[in-house]
Amino acid sequence: MRITRLHVYGFGKWINHTFDFSDDTIQWITGNNEAGKTTLRQCMLYLLFGQTPKEIEKYMPKQGGNIGGTMTIEGLSDEPIIIERIYKRNKGKAVIYLHNGKIEDEEWLRSKLNHIDRSFYEAIFSFDVMDLQKIQQMDVDTLNEVLLAIGMTGTDRIYFAEKELDKKKQALFKPNGTKPMMNQLFAELDELNIAYRKALDEEKTYAFQLSNKDTIEQQLEANNHTINQKEKTYNQVKLLLTHYTTIESLYMKTQQYNRIDAKATFPTDGIERLDYIKEKMLPIQSEAEVVKKKKATLDEQIKRLSSELLEESTISKMEVEMEAYESMHDKERELHQLKQQAEQEKRQIELQLHQLHISLSFEQLDTIDFSFQTEEEWNMLSKQSEQYNMEKQYVNEEYRAMTTLIHELEEEVREKEVLVASTYEIEKAKEEIDNVSKQKSMQQMNKRQKQLMNQLKKIPLLSIPILLIAFYLFVINQVQWGIVIAMIGILPSLFVFVLIKLITPVQVTYQAENIDSTEQLQETQIWIEEQERMIARIEQIDQLIKQHKIEQLKLSERMQFIDMKRNQMEEKIRDQINHYPFLQTIDLSYWVNLYHKLSRIMEQYESYLRNTNQIKGMEEEITSWKKKHKEMITSFQVDSIEQLRSLTQANKENKDKLALLKQDRDVLTEELALLKQKKKPYMDEMTQLLQEQNVASEEAFRKSGEDYRIRTKLLEETNQLIDSLKVSFTTKEIKSFQDGHYQGKALLSDSLQKLEQDIRLLKESHVHLQEQLNEVHATIIQLEKLENVSDLHQKIQFKKDELATYAKEWAICHIASETIAQTKSTFIAQHIPDLLDKASKYFNQLTNNMYTHIIFKEENQWIYVQNNQHMLFALEELSQGTRDQLYISLRLALSDLFTNTKLPFFIDDSFVHFDPTRKEVMMELLREKSKTNQLFYFTTSTEPAYQSVITL
Repeated sequence: MRITRLHVYGFGKWINHTFDFSDDTIQWITGNNEAGKTTLRQCMLYLLFGQTPKEIEKYMPKQGGNIGGTMTIEGLSDEPIIIERIYKRNKGKAVIYLHNGKIEDEEWLRSKLNHIDRSFYEAIFSFDVMDLQKIQQMDVDTLNEVLLAIGMTGTDRIYFAEKELDKKKQALFKPNGTKPMMNQLFAELDELNIAYRKALDEEKTYAFQLSNKDTIEQQLEANNHTINQKEKTYNQVKLLLTHYTTIESLYMKTQQYNRIDAKATFPTDGIERLDYIKEKMLPIQSEAEVVKKKKATLDEQIKRLSSELLEESTISKMEVEMEAYESMHDKERELHQLKQQAEQEKRQIELQLHQLHISLSFEQLDTIDFSFQTEEEWNMLSKQSEQYNMEKQYVNEEYRAMTTLIHELEEEVREKEVLVASTYEIEKAKEEIDNVSKQKSMQQMNKRQKQLMNQLKKIPLLSIPILLIAFYLFVINQVQWGIVIAMIGILPSLFVFVLIKLITPVQVTYQAENIDSTEQLQETQIWIEEQERMIARIEQIDQLIKQHKIEQLKLSERMQFIDMKRNQMEEKIRDQINHYPFLQTIDLSYWVNLYHKLSRIMEQYESYLRNTNQIKGMEEEITSWKKKHKEMITSFQVDSIEQLRSLTQANKENKDKLALLKQDRDVLTEELALLKQKKKPYMDEMTQLLQEQNVASEEAFRKSGEDYRIRTKLLEETNQLIDSLKVSFTTKEIKSFQDGHYQGKALLSDSLQKLEQDIRLLKESHVHLQEQLNEVHATIIQLEKLENVSDLHQKIQFKKDELATYAKEWAICHIASETIAQTKSTFIAQHIPDLLDKASKYFNQLTNNMYTHIIFKEENQWIYVQNNQHMLFALEELSQGTRDQLYISLRLALSDLFTNTKLPFFIDDSFVHFDPTRKEVMMELLREKSKTNQLFYFTTSTEPAYQSVITL
């Protein structure tokens, strides 16, 4: 993956700015403080992965505008793609434009990036000096967990998840704790179990008292029932004595009522109603006579006016003719208006045609026939023309840029070829360096041999004292010992002599022609390295030139394809011009606008044609009517339309007068019917009254009413007595009183005295039982104040349920912790060795072979480094710069694990703690890394020799 171009719409200080990253794989971006380096890095990360609204709003441009931009990327598809992301548009998601014109969404981009997120990317590929210092701000355990989490997932989420799980488990339960929730519940359960056993003993006493209470309450209930029955009977007897006079009066009234022989019913207020009916009918009969006389007078007047009216058919013809006359006058006015409107429309159309400045006259509008596809075709041709022009311009610019780039690369090759020596000269220089090295080696060997020979020559001097001793032994006749001692003295000298003969100095036959000193040797080595780098650069440029020429050929083919499409489009344009000649002088981009204007003109022209046709029809219609109108006036025996109007007006007035008379007659007829209707209810009511009593005369009706009045009065008095008794007695009891079924007054008095005595004895017994019940009840209340077994059992069960809930939550946390631990173990066994092996190689290079290995000890889950003397060092024993180099080595090793997509690095001045030597090694590593991964290095320094420099 390679970013070649960045265009910023707005991001912090960057507004409508474009950056070109197509020159080199290392982009050295330099600038002073506040130049916008970190803002540019955040902008590139935002376009790739997005950001939360809270974070992104910090980069809102002060001058206003949208946050976002576009980024051109190679390597994610067969052709370059463009990523566009704008804040608060498309919900902040990216839009990807492919080379073939297709548009993809952010999910497509995430799949191409192997579904990594921003936190994962920043954990490996994007860092600054603060990110490197985070490793120093943690204790040993925390640092180890974070490194392990980053190695496994690309974020520190596992580390924080495991810490959160441990914290949650400690809050739930500790083996020897008292404050965690489960420990508190265990203590509360112990206390509740002790109280539960004590309550079981007290419950037996409580059950006995409850049984005794039930017995006494049953006796009280039976006693109360007997008292109630006695009191009820007592009250009934007392009530009979109280109402004895009323009961006796009721019996007498009932007997008197039954002896009267009269009908059971009589119309309510029958006599009064009969008198009222006769009084109301008298004025109605008088009014009916007056109305009949008025109606006869109106009938005479109606008969006279009817004979004077014209026939309806004649009147209809006259009215039709007058209406036709008015209608024709309206049409003549309308005709005049239409002629003016048509003339105005014609002038307006001619003016609009003149303003269009096209070769089209008013008379030629008949020849124009726009189909329903015309607008679509003209619009399509306009858009295609614009699109082909833009594509051709874009391809031409790309072609010219590619040509310029090829020329620059070829010029660079020619410049470097001038500086590059021949292969013979390079090989000869290498051979001279080898000869000098061999010569120095031989000289050192001869020097060591000379030193050895000088030391060996000193050995025979040691033999002189031994030979003197042997000579002395010969002198004193100790010949055998003298020979032995002499041999001991002679043998070392012989050995040294032989050894000197065997060691012969090596003759140096190598001679360097042009190298006389160490400085010349170093200069020659530097010269060879520069020559090799230039040769490698020439080969790289040749490869780039081939690639660019292939791209240039593709652009040529694209241009030919665009020209072919444009020729096809121009053929369609010529067809349209042949069909519509007035388009000859009109620019294609104006055709659609012209279509809309001509369409409106054609609508006006069609309106003009409709009005013209309507004018012709109206003129013919008016001429025909005038001829018929003259004949019709003659047939009515009048000379003019005014006489005809007068005749019809007089007839209309008589007709209206006749209608009024008929209306008055109808009113009188309705009044007669209404009076008859008013009288009918009274007649019906009188007939009904007589029929109800089944009598034929008014006198018989009045006698029946008097008998009914007397009987009704007795019934009312009886009902009053019954109502007074209903307060104390039932309807059944009152009925029996009416029939004479009740005891005498003396017998009732004796029964009342006996009931009073029985009630007094029963109440005394009730008081004694109530005292016993109060004593039992007091004992029960005392026991009930203690907590009962049921409540304690319920509390124990509730606490157990609560404990089970917390235990389940603790088990879930424990299983999650075990799962994380197992995952970490699996990761260490499978991936950490390979990761640390790669990181060790980078760390070894960065420290100039001082540290050879990075070791992960499983027993304490900690990282150590081993130097070249096989000594181990913990992280806190390293210098600040060395720790930074270790962390960078881990990041580079992690990046090597990504084999599918080589993602770019964003490095923001992260090497401030590096010494010059290690910084140079770091830059060399970055140059090597840039062969597979694009690098963006943001710094205030301007020292690179081979990178593309962008100065902000």
